[in-house]
Amino acid sequence: MTEQTTLEAGGSIKEGGITLSVSKDALSATVSIQRRFADRWNVERLLQFLNRHGITHGILPTAIHAIFRDNRFDESVVIAEGIPINEGKPKKIKYLYAYQEIYKSLLKCQDPSQFVREFVRALTITRDKPIAREIPGTEGEDGKDVLGKAIPWKSPYQEELIPGAGTMLSEDSRELLAERDGLVSYDGDSYQVVGAKLHKGDVVPNGSEFFAEGTVAVLGTARSDAVIRAKGDVMIGESVEAASIYSDGSVVIGGTMEGAKRGKVEAKGVVLVRSVHYSEIRAGQILFLVGAAVQSDLTAGQAIHLSGGNGRILGGTTRAEHEIWAEEIGSKNEVGTILIVGEELNRVNEHLAALKADLDDKDSQLRKARSLSLTLKELKANQGSLPPDKEMMLMTAVRTEWGMRGQAELIRRQVTDLEIKIRGLIRVGHAVRCVGTVWPGTEIRMGRFVYRVDEPLSNCEFVLQDDHIQIQPLGEEYQGPRLLERIHHDDLE
Repeated sequence: MTEQTTLEAGGSIKEGGITLSVSKDALSATVSIQRRFADRWNVERLLQFLNRHGITHGILPTAIHAIFRDNRFDESVVIAEGIPINEGKPKKIKYLYAYQEIYKSLLKCQDPSQFVREFVRALTITRDKPIAREIPGTEGEDGKDVLGKAIPWKSPYQEELIPGAGTMLSEDSRELLAERDGLVSYDGDSYQVVGAKLHKGDVVPNGSEFFAEGTVAVLGTARSDAVIRAKGDVMIGESVEAASIYSDGSVVIGGTMEGAKRGKVEAKGVVLVRSVHYSEIRAGQILFLVGAAVQSDLTAGQAIHLSGGNGRILGGTTRAEHEIWAEEIGSKNEVGTILIVGEELNRVNEHLAALKADLDDKDSQLRKARSLSLTLKELKANQGSLPPDKEMMLMTAVRTEWGMRGQAELIRRQVTDLEIKIRGLIRVGHAVRCVGTVWPGTEIRMGRFVYRVDEPLSNCEFVLQDDHIQIQPLGEEYQGPRLLERIHHDDLE
């Protein structure tokens, strides 16, 4: 028992009636001593055995003594524990203009004109007033595994205050302020302060687009085949028919959207609407409905929430990167309903895998070029010179070595950036949650995994694990939709 063998993460070794195993994350090590070999071992010999096989950190003397004191043979005993990474607390941004809260507070308005005017009033800001502020976080700390290797803490993606048009940072860069009087507009990446265009009555098709440089507030209805385009937000007091709305900011609809399979809304920020029928909606951040989505194509960069007592998804395809929350999904008639989350995570993972394969190829070429150049340099040193063809080969090998080194470094940085992005996506989570019933005919897609519902499921959530979709009861904290968007953080005060 004198051979020196250092274990790796997830490895194990059997020797002299003892089994030593290291967990996959190398944060714990276990020992199992067969009873019939117990007389061969004692505390001192076991410690020597651990050291010989690389278990040098986090050893638990009490656990080791207990094996012999309490005769804990023929069972696995944890005898070493590493120190996991302390993730710290990333800084957050507190956004002071909560579109969803404004929308919910005005849903009882019976007068579309009042609805729009109150929304405009709520988004009105004056110069030097704060739009958002930074909530400081804490630094993380490195960990250390049982093999004595450091586990470096890597800073996660952290939100930043990004000045948009008409905004500026405070002197300490901790607040985002209005640079002028106007209306707050959110484009999914930054806040802007823009002017407003008030339109009394309906927007009807007249052969040209209805265009606004800033925010447009329509007191009436967007009629079929009308086209509205704005560089700020679009607010509609009544309903939207088979119209097309394009916004560089957010879209707020006081009534329903009856798209007749032609209606379309595209917004870089958030979209808020009572209910949607036979329409297409694409929100850069979050889509919020207080009614049903029927046979519609819905997409959101972060989350889709349906609530209000009739928050049902019936038919169509509903996509969100992180969360879909509804009160009911599908119907007893098994209407085909598709819900998709985690598409970006899947794309980023595929991109990461391709980059790593490319990096392996570059590293292989680098090793070959380095080996060839070293061989030729050694030959040149021994002989004093090289034949012309060998000299040319040496120059090519050196150029290849330097080129591959630069390319490999660039790819390594890209890999690191993607790994940080993936950790951020995973930290937020991916789930489909339903407080009512998910009916057969529903198909849940998460990343590269698919789950087809073949019997009614109630009060449950579908969550993305490492290699499958897991179904579990809906916890109390998820009985209402989570606010995952960057618009508002109630818990940061």
